[in-house]
Amino acid sequence: MLPGITEVATEGALIQVPDGIMLRARPVHIQQSAEMNLTGFQIETIEKGAEQWKRLCSVTQ
Repeated sequence: MLPGITEVATEGALIQVPDGIMLRARPVHIQQSAEMNLTGFQIETIEKGAEQWKRLCSVTQ
């Protein structure tokens, strides 16, 4: 969660996660309430760190 965010970009985002992974994603779900805003993203491409991403995803399966 990102505190203080009041608007969500509808065109997409670059998301950087640990181990040098960079993902290009687009918002597919926005849930707003008085306490918080939640956004679900769909990954479109892996910009950097494809091997690290595959290892990370295989751990959760």
